[in-house]
Amino acid sequence: MAKPRILVVDDEETIRDTLYYWFNERGFEVDSAFDGLDAVEKCRQNHYDAITMDLNMPRMTGAEATTVIKQSRPDLPIILFTGTPMDWEGVKLEGAAMVLTKPLQLRDLEGEIRRLIDGHEANEAKNKE
Repeated sequence: MAKPRILVVDDEETIRDTLYYWFNERGFEVDSAFDGLDAVEKCRQNHYDAITMDLNMPRMTGAEATTVIKQSRPDLPIILFTGTPMDWEGVKLEGAAMVLTKPLQLRDLEGEIRRLIDGHEANEAKNKE
C-alpha cells in the first residue's frame, strides 16, 4: 500500500510544522499550505487522501476552501479544526468530515485521519466492483 498523502493547512507556522513532522514520522506523505487559497491551489495540482485544515485563516477560511475543494473532490475527507467556539453544524454543512477543537490531540487526529482514509479507500474499491 502506498503512503497516504495528506495536506495540512494552517496559517500558524508552528502548528503547520508540528503537524507536518508528526505525520511524516508516522509514514504519511505530507504537503503543507498557508491558508485556504493555497490549499485550493495545491488540491488542483495534487491528489490527496485527506486534508486537515484550520478554520480561521487569512484570504480564504477553512470552510470556504472546503466548499471549493468539495466541488471537484466531493469524496475527499477534510477535518477542520478551530480554537474559537462556533456553530459546528454550519461547518459540517460545508462538507467537512468533522470539526475538532484546538489544542489538538495528535494521536486522536492521526487515528481519525487513518479511519477516514481507510473508509474512503474501501468506498473507492467497492465502487470499482
